[in-house]
Amino acid sequence: MQNQPVPGMPTVSDFLTFRAAQDPNRLALRVERPDRVEDWEDQYFPVTYGQLHAQAAAVAASLMQASSFSSESQPRVLVATPPGVDFIASLFGCFLAGAVAVPIHPPTESTRHQRKVRGERWDKLLADANPSLVLTDAPSQERVQKLLSRNVPLMTTNCTSEILAMSNSGPETEGSVSDRRPGSEPRSPG
Repeated sequence: MQNQPVPGMPTVSDFLTFRAAQDPNRLALRVERPDRVEDWEDQYFPVTYGQLHAQAAAVAASLMQASSFSSESQPRVLVATPPGVDFIASLFGCFLAGAVAVPIHPPTESTRHQRKVRGERWDKLLADANPSLVLTDAPSQERVQKLLSRNVPLMTTNCTSEILAMSNSGPETEGSVSDRRPGSEPRSPG
């Protein structure tokens, strides 16, 4: 029996869509910057519900355009991105597109033995999940491609750089998301 959403019950992606529509500038999460900085306060960048939803919707649109994806009723997508915005946006993108996300940590530079073990793990996961395609980020793309033992389409995301560009493009205003700390409310004017 295949798991189906309960009619009338909201899904996780429904909550993200609702939050993005109701309060797009509200802080959804903070993510560690890919480029390490000295000041710990600047080490994490804010991601709003609007930004997260926009990136997830872009991932969903890309997934739905993929020919390997559109041929299945509930396709499985291997999500091979490191922890961060790309991972979260890829998961929500899968949910928005109606796909089953199968998360796995992407390969890292390692010893020959570790690569062999990781390759065997990937082979088993690919055989079991039978994904329609694999989502990864640009830095992991080459290593992921080497582990794909069969011809599975590979798609890359760049959500982190997109959100950093959005965050850095435009003047900050008082009460903007960058002024908020987790658990705090924006400052009121005056």
